[in-house]
Amino acid sequence: MSRPFFSSAVLVGLLSVVLTACGSDPKPPGEPDAGGGGVPSYSVGGTMSGLRDGAQVVLRNGEESLSVTTNGSFAFSQKVARGAAYAVTVQSPPEGASCTVESGSGTMDNADVTSVAVTCGANTYPVGGVVSGLSEGASLELRNNDGPVLTVSANGPFRFPAEVVDLAGYSVTVQSSPAGHACTVERGAGTVNGSAVTDVAITCAAHTFGVRGSLFGLTQGQSVVLKNNGGDAITITASGQFVFATPVAFGASYDVTVEAVYPVACTVSRGTGTMGNQPVTNVSVSCKTTRFSLGGTVTGLLPTSSVELTNGSESIRVNVDGSFVFVGPVDDLSGYSVTVSSPPMGQACDVRNGTGTVSGANVNSVVVTCWASEYPLGGSVAGLSGGQSVVLKNNGGDALTVASNGSFTFPKPVSYWSTYVVTAEARYPLICSVPNGTGRIGVGGNADVVVSCTTRSFTVGGEVAGLVEGTALELWNNEQERLTVSANGPFAFLQPAADLSAYSVSVKTQPEGQSCEVRQGTGTLGGATVKSVSVVCSPNSYLVRGTVAGLGDGQSAVLRNNGGDDLTVSADGAFAFPTPVAFGAAYSVTAQATAPLVCTVSNGTGTMGEGDVTRIEVLCGTASYPVGGSVSGLAEGAMLELQNNGDEVLPVSANGAFTFAQQVAEQGSYSVTVKTQPENQRCAVSSGGGTVSGAPVTNIVVTCENVYRLRVSVSGLTGTLGLKSGADALTVATDGESSFPLPLRPGEAYAVEVSRHPMGQTCEVSGGTGTMGEAHVTVMVACEANAMVFRVGAGATALNSNATEVFIDEYRPMGGAPVRTFAIPSSNAAGAARLTVSGGDVHQGHLSRSGNGRLLTFTGFDADVGLANVSATTASERPRVIGQLDLAGTFTLPVRLSDAYDRDQVRAASTVDGTGYWLSGRGGGIRHALPAENTTVSTAISTGVADTRFVSLFDGRVYFSLGTAPNPNPQGYNQGILTFPTEQPTAAVAPNQLPSLSTVFNSSGFALLDERPEVAGVDTAYVSINLGRGVGQGETPDMLRLEKWTFDGVSWSRVSSFVPTFAVAGTTIVPIATHGVSAVRTPRGVRVYVTTYQPSGGGAGNLLVSFLDDGSSFTPSVHVVATAPANTSFRGVSASPLP
Repeated sequence: MSRPFFSSAVLVGLLSVVLTACGSDPKPPGEPDAGGGGVPSYSVGGTMSGLRDGAQVVLRNGEESLSVTTNGSFAFSQKVARGAAYAVTVQSPPEGASCTVESGSGTMDNADVTSVAVTCGANTYPVGGVVSGLSEGASLELRNNDGPVLTVSANGPFRFPAEVVDLAGYSVTVQSSPAGHACTVERGAGTVNGSAVTDVAITCAAHTFGVRGSLFGLTQGQSVVLKNNGGDAITITASGQFVFATPVAFGASYDVTVEAVYPVACTVSRGTGTMGNQPVTNVSVSCKTTRFSLGGTVTGLLPTSSVELTNGSESIRVNVDGSFVFVGPVDDLSGYSVTVSSPPMGQACDVRNGTGTVSGANVNSVVVTCWASEYPLGGSVAGLSGGQSVVLKNNGGDALTVASNGSFTFPKPVSYWSTYVVTAEARYPLICSVPNGTGRIGVGGNADVVVSCTTRSFTVGGEVAGLVEGTALELWNNEQERLTVSANGPFAFLQPAADLSAYSVSVKTQPEGQSCEVRQGTGTLGGATVKSVSVVCSPNSYLVRGTVAGLGDGQSAVLRNNGGDDLTVSADGAFAFPTPVAFGAAYSVTAQATAPLVCTVSNGTGTMGEGDVTRIEVLCGTASYPVGGSVSGLAEGAMLELQNNGDEVLPVSANGAFTFAQQVAEQGSYSVTVKTQPENQRCAVSSGGGTVSGAPVTNIVVTCENVYRLRVSVSGLTGTLGLKSGADALTVATDGESSFPLPLRPGEAYAVEVSRHPMGQTCEVSGGTGTMGEAHVTVMVACEANAMVFRVGAGATALNSNATEVFIDEYRPMGGAPVRTFAIPSSNAAGAARLTVSGGDVHQGHLSRSGNGRLLTFTGFDADVGLANVSATTASERPRVIGQLDLAGTFTLPVRLSDAYDRDQVRAASTVDGTGYWLSGRGGGIRHALPAENTTVSTAISTGVADTRFVSLFDGRVYFSLGTAPNPNPQGYNQGILTFPTEQPTAAVAPNQLPSLSTVFNSSGFALLDERPEVAGVDTAYVSINLGRGVGQGETPDMLRLEKWTFDGVSWSRVSSFVPTFAVAGTTIVPIATHGVSAVRTPRGVRVYVTTYQPSGGGAGNLLVSFLDDGSSFTPSVHVVATAPANTSFRGVSASPLP
């Protein structure tokens, strides 16, 4: 509690002093008091120090009290007489302080007393309290306010040495708790209030910490009991971490023990000690179980098979006959049960002695026995026609006759993993192949064997002539397949006919207004396409008829058709021109009369249809009126032609009124149409038809508006291209700019697309869709040659060294189904020329485009399909032949050699224009031959070089690739490309190697181009490489092994950074070798076609790929155009021939 500054007695005294002072007048020093007998009196005072601001001290002298509130001088108001005593004391000190008086008493002399000194100072008190809970040996550090630290080492009272000034605050805190303890302070803060602070309470308590650790070695189903200090038991059922529920106090002891039952035994590490200042976490309990191995034997497994055995939660896989042991041993005294959890693929297994209890020893008595399952073998047959059948066999037996398309299953099942070989036997012209007929039977059997049958067939066709444009003729073959022909020229039925079968082409439906006759329409196919059927059409003719009205007596009119065939009519009624008009031809009837007679013709013009024209009307009369109207919107300088009744033509060159010169008779009809539209405008006629009725016709309105041309800019075109935009069609035959016939108004949409590709080419439209604005639009169209690829084999049997049939397939640059396929005759039935090649020799079958671009040439043997080891035959018994194909697919055999490549391979041939040929092969080098009807001989050209591969003409010069260098080799020839001193040699001469152009690895096909105008002749080469190195040899997958070389006028150098790369990652897992090469310039760059090289199996299943080398990348993107079907192979490749 606070204390009052003054007592009530002091206040009364002070009040009396003040009242006394107020009632008397002060006197100067030494002045005697009134009535005092003249004794002088003086004041008593001094100085005050140490008084705090706001404090007050009350001094007393005699009966007077003086309150002092500031340091400095002070004086009592009541004077003391000379000789009287004074005694200044502290009546009431300041709160919380004490004051002392010096020189405060004495006897008054003859002057004022000013030497009294009063000094004040604050009171101080000690701060302390009691500590409890402190463990023995522990010490605690306390602090009061910011004073010095007080260390307390025992429970009981404590006291800070430094006292605190009265009325000042104190704050006792724990500066540092003792180790392993937590201490709290109660009543530790407050204000000193006139006495010592003794009630601060410090309470300490020791920390507790958990005991934990890890247990190892327990298996499923086992448990142990852990205890700490003989209690706090916990049961552990799995290896891992554990923690006791009851913590242990700091400084207390812990002792972990374990209780286990056999076959489990456990030991404890780091399990005892005294609890420190943190949890115990490293107690380790290690358990072991007495165990024994479990195993046995497995028998009956097939090679590469495996069986999965399971005991409890453990499974093992056994892949060979013999003993087995589970990886994990089994606890002693526990049970086991071995089962087959996953039997071997295609097998079943049985387990004996698989269950029991382990009894103090290893178990090795489990027996597993496996055996193979049997599964059905089948598949599907496709390609059979009515009446055809094929005999299927498995491993040469179990014959099954199949007479219809669909699924089949062999009668006998096949044991799992045993080999099956399915073969197909068919009678020509039916040819059947089994591309996936060999393998091992899998689980569930195999129902995927594919038997693909084809009937050796050829198309039947010929030529149509005389057909009127815009009409169609319907033909049929054998009164079954129909074919609509809408243009003159070659035709062929879409469905090929089986070889050796009869054909009979006839007219199913005659074209409108025409009669067509079939010549050479019947026959029997003989191993080649039929192109000899001739269909000749001629138009029918019909009369032009009509009626005349309005002639009076004695009047006549002269009618004319197409400006002639005059017919005079002198009476109303029917008329007919004497000369008929052929179907599809135009007719135009006019009438002339002598004034004042006027005759008007209605329906007088048109194109002759199928039947007489009968609706022409001629109206005559003496009254006639002009016909006219107005034109608006016609552009300045433009010319519009109007026509009335298909007769009079009126040119109009300005907006405004117009009138036809020829009047129309009264009640005659008029029909005004636009005959010729103005350039870049479209005009429409409204109110243009009607009947003249007693007055001139002036209400015909012709409105014109601007239109704009839809143009195409075509590049690379070599044939005839058909384009369309909606209903508008355009035929383009040359490079450059052309326009669609129908111009478009602004806002009209257009969509240009190819309606018919040129033969042998593919054209691509760029920017072909949009909306017409107020300017002409030009759409870009780029055309390029298709690929022609030499395919060996029909797919019926695997390729081998026997004579094999040949096909020429045509593909578009980006792939898809073949555009056309030409079956090269392989039988001399009916005297047809034939050509076959060795199915297993990858270097046979190169394609070369002639120097003039119009022919494809290739080589082979004059031998029937199936002749064994055809390359080993002599040229005298099986002549080496040159085949030739033009753009239309016409096949000829211009050369049959009896003296070249004897018992060896003929590989390629080339020509400028079909008047002479250069051949390549192994063992005969480059040879020259002239065309002949019968067997002929050739001239050896390449002196010193025998093994040659591809030969062709580029830029008018003969080039060839070298297979292997000659031995001896005095000229130092290397693998690469060679030529001759003269462009087209016809006599023996030593060839020259292209400067520096030699390849490290074998090459075969190549292509040369003249790309740089500053270098004379060819300067760019694309060269095949017949070896695909592995990834470990510094190359990567998805690469095409094709080299690009360039010539600077002195030497050739390889573009090492040029690496064609497949666009689809994962197409190949190794760099893929190349074989046939073709390169042709297109509007967008050089189009390169390549066949891949796979010597195994003759290259069966290889690829035809393509890329565009436009100079923008050294890694042009390669895409797959086509994959050779099973049992076939792509060999040579060329751009399609020119028309």
